Amino acid sequence: MFYNRGSKSEQLLILGLGLGLCLTPIHTAFAQDQTSSSESQIESQVESQDENVETSETSPSETPAEQSQPMLSFESFLPFCQYVEYVYQGDEQEIASYNMILEFAKDQNGLFQAVKFVGDNAQALIYQVTDQGLYQLATFDNYLNVEDLRYSDQVDPNRRSLILPRNIQIGVEFKSGYNQEINATIEDIIDEFYLGQVAYQNVVKVREADTSNPNQASLVKYYAPKAGLIAVQIVDQSGQAVTVLQLNSIDGEITY
Repeated sequence: MFYNRGSKSEQLLILGLGLGLCLTPIHTAFAQDQTSSSESQIESQVESQDENVETSETSPSETPAEQSQPMLSFESFLPFCQYVEYVYQGDEQEIASYNMILEFAKDQNGLFQAVKFVGDNAQALIYQVTDQGLYQLATFDNYLNVEDLRYSDQVDPNRRSLILPRNIQIGVEFKSGYNQEINATIEDIIDEFYLGQVAYQNVVKVREADTSNPNQASLVKYYAPKAGLIAVQIVDQSGQAVTVLQLNSIDGEITY
């Protein structure tokens, strides 16, 4: 079976049959004027009275969350598995725009499969939710046929990359990357965070630094409840941040 890329309705029909799930209507629609991410800046507004925590970034402007951190559900921050489709706008220089489709939903072992579409190219990604957090287990390039690869021989549970730890607290550090080459830290939980006119609450900010290339700029990723990954920035050594990816829309809520 091959992907039908002729129309979105046909694509979602195929996905519905593959998932065996009843999809809800569009849950969230984002402002259309957010299509130029290379010129957009992320602004966050926090009603916190605590001004003692510093940040090295100059963009976007934000105020850290209060020291009394809210109780956050790890499951609510999971990317790519709570909706059928995620549409991302890239800056087209560092990151290309892409659609992420949930092809096989999370099973009893926490495994799910998403497909990333960049133009006519497709890549399948295998993830697993465990007691430690969310891991990426494998990627399959040049993916053409609808195929459940969650239990493929090429998926090695001992070779995995931690995407998000289960312990969502400011200051939590963890290793990411298939070779543990990335040092990651949950830097902040932002009370209110804006992408254009869209406001998100309790957004988790994760900074990643590649130890194999200390001079390389770091990545900052933002995760919101229900939406998962909503934005990515590149932050240089001086603290200047550029938004290279942001979530434009999500479609088809999944209920587990």
